[in-house]
Amino acid sequence: MGRRIGALSAIAALAVCAGTALVTPAAWAEDASSGATPGCAPSVASAALDADEARALFGVDGSGVKVGVISNSFDTAAVPTAADDVLSGALPGPSNPCGYTTPVTVVRDGLSSEDDEGRAMAQVVHGIAPGAELFFASPQGGGAEGLATAIELLVGRGVDVIVDDIQSTDEHPIISNAADAAIQAAVDSGVTYVTAAGNDNVLGAAGTPSAGYPIAGWASESYHWISCPDAVSAAYPDDVSCIDFDPAAGSEDPTMRVSLPAAGSMTGQLSWVGSANIGYVLTFADGSVHPVPRPDPSAPVIPAGLVNLDRTAPADVSVSIVLEGDSPDAVGSPPLQWVLEIVPGGAALVARDIEYPQSTDDVVVGGSMSGHNANPAAIRVAAVDSSTFELETFSSGGPALRSVSGSLVTVPGPTVAGVDGVPISFDLAGGDVFYGTSAAAPSIAGVLALALQHAPGTGVADLTAALTSAARPDAYSTVMPADVDRSRFVGAGLADAVGTLLALGPAPAPVPGPVEPGGSDSGGAAALAATGMGDPGALMASAVLLVVAGAGARVALRRRSRAARSLR
Repeated sequence: MGRRIGALSAIAALAVCAGTALVTPAAWAEDASSGATPGCAPSVASAALDADEARALFGVDGSGVKVGVISNSFDTAAVPTAADDVLSGALPGPSNPCGYTTPVTVVRDGLSSEDDEGRAMAQVVHGIAPGAELFFASPQGGGAEGLATAIELLVGRGVDVIVDDIQSTDEHPIISNAADAAIQAAVDSGVTYVTAAGNDNVLGAAGTPSAGYPIAGWASESYHWISCPDAVSAAYPDDVSCIDFDPAAGSEDPTMRVSLPAAGSMTGQLSWVGSANIGYVLTFADGSVHPVPRPDPSAPVIPAGLVNLDRTAPADVSVSIVLEGDSPDAVGSPPLQWVLEIVPGGAALVARDIEYPQSTDDVVVGGSMSGHNANPAAIRVAAVDSSTFELETFSSGGPALRSVSGSLVTVPGPTVAGVDGVPISFDLAGGDVFYGTSAAAPSIAGVLALALQHAPGTGVADLTAALTSAARPDAYSTVMPADVDRSRFVGAGLADAVGTLLALGPAPAPVPGPVEPGGSDSGGAAALAATGMGDPGALMASAVLLVVAGAGARVALRRRSRAARSLR
């Protein structure tokens, strides 16, 4: 699977600086030594999303569109610096070798030396929509309130699109917060908001009953309470009941067994709607029972991670979700969501298997989106690898429960998928190839910038509809079993820039160059002949047919080394 190839790609290859830098520093050095202009190589993300073809066919580069980026920092520590990125063509500015001279406006940078992930995101946008004007604002570590401030600052600068990759630890997984309110206000004002879906999906390990199934979450609005194990009941002074995890009719199980590797651990949160007194209990392999303290008795959320206390061998942990003191009949089944999260740097320490990995009509297993990253007003972006076109196994999915303005909303998952595996100019978390939904989200922002130049004034709803209607549900692969609903993890599918723009209006008619009577357009013909693609007139006609009909071959792209993956 891959991007369209053929006539239109040859036309795109003739554009000067059609997609700016996003090649590795080694490649820049090679370009410089050969006399080529550094930083004018096509973007990997641009090619994967058909943005190369969209720029050529529609004559757009994002000019006139303002894109705001929100992340930890922009230019606080990483080398090469932002100024170096302008010189190389990785970012716009006065010295950009491709002629994109409007610099990035840094509205508010990070407070201290961060890893400048916001600059990497800006490079991804610039590689797809090099003419777009870029802005950056940092939450400055202020949690949901800081994110809300960053959004408001960018809206105040008149941006058309905002993209963020923030996960605020103070956000309630279900209940909306200041960031959600700022997102809704931005959308209401006509700003399209894009957010990274998250990188907390975990698939069951090979050789286990959970193999390939997403297991990093459990959510339900319809469950029932049963008696707890004696050891769990003994840990509470009042009567307790436990959720029945067993989906089979006629059988009950008040625990969920989770298998962890040696020293395995995950963080997590258990959240619900309402005032029920709900708790979270871990029972370890030695039989010890540990109720997890609820930090704020008035808040319907509790830390709900996992840990294997054995540092040398795998072990099972049993999870119980309890109702303390309240009557199950009076409480009913408050909407509840248990989400697990990968500890930074702990991808090898995640759960390997859970006892009940398959979803049912009443329970959805494996949804790991939460907080504003599951905001229903935002375009939520999953990650597909740009070289293999495989859905990243860590890319978070849904559904997610969100309480918005007092109403409970079930968000099905990501809206659409973008691409990661994008080369950047500096090392980020150990490598100069940018992975994660933090890379995929700005690839979608770049596509939206092209669309807004093509159809200025398009509203958020119509722009989102164009993006999703053109997305390709068959353009990626996944290792998840066939009975897992893929739309929970990729939404409408992999974004397609050409299709998105076509959904908003036809491409402009090609303007032929002057031709002498009985002669030929020697310049264009010579340039196209160098590509081996033949006559330019027939080529353009074929290109238009290719795009409108959606035809075209698919090629297997080269695999890229993933040793330096950043799960961001």
